[in-house]
Amino acid sequence: MRPAEAFGVVVRTVGLLILLSAAWALVLATLAAAGGGPGASAMLLAGVPMLVVGWWMMRGGADALVRFAYPDDV
Repeated sequence: MRPAEAFGVVVRTVGLLILLSAAWALVLATLAAAGGGPGASAMLLAGVPMLVVGWWMMRGGADALVRFAYPDDV
């Protein structure tokens, strides 16, 4: 496995972790909003951008980051 391919795997793995963290934050925000607890808006403000970044890294962002990090290999 070339370094560029390994870097792509790492980027996608980080994207998956961000996506899972965002999903958890959104579940907690939904529960807090339904229960009337504090912090629902803060969790939504953090969860939605994390969801977008994680989704981007999982779909096409990894290829863009690999091309940026290894311009000659790809």
